[in-house]
Amino acid sequence: MARELFPLLFLHHIRDIKDPEHPYSLEELKVVTEDSVEVDDKRSHVRITFTPTVEHCSMATVIGLCLRVKLLRSLPSHYKVDIRVAPGTHATEAAVNKQLNDKERVAAALENPNLVDMVDECLANLIGKVIKDVTSLRRNVGVNRFHNYYDTDDLESVTTNKDPFITGGQGRKMSKT
Repeated sequence: MARELFPLLFLHHIRDIKDPEHPYSLEELKVVTEDSVEVDDKRSHVRITFTPTVEHCSMATVIGLCLRVKLLRSLPSHYKVDIRVAPGTHATEAAVNKQLNDKERVAAALENPNLVDMVDECLANLIGKVIKDVTSLRRNVGVNRFHNYYDTDDLESVTTNKDPFITGGQGRKMSKT
């Protein structure tokens, strides 16, 4: 059961990232959907294929960077993360894909304080929603099944906003079931 719970939590977190230009989430704008997220836990690989709102979206690289930063903060470091623009949905698709998946370019972008502030702003609304989602999940799937995913000690960290999955610590906690 714990392995089935991870993609559910993962999807709930990634879809609530705020668009850099609009007061809506990436899911509300259909930039990210359930079908655009691929997780291969056995190979420690995650791929997000997002669809910009318009073909000439000037914020495509920022959106991709937001997705990458959220994953880097949430997943264990051994995960390989690929961020892609959906084929045929952006005028400079190849250039955006290259930039988003080049470690040196991403590192350089994250040294820019203005860009980091923009990314943090897009991710800021997540914490409140995550706490609400975790509370709802505990209620809907039952506390026992929730305990299978989180160690008992981690339950307090979830409700006090110190959960590594939420805050970008060491990543998710999985039971060995």
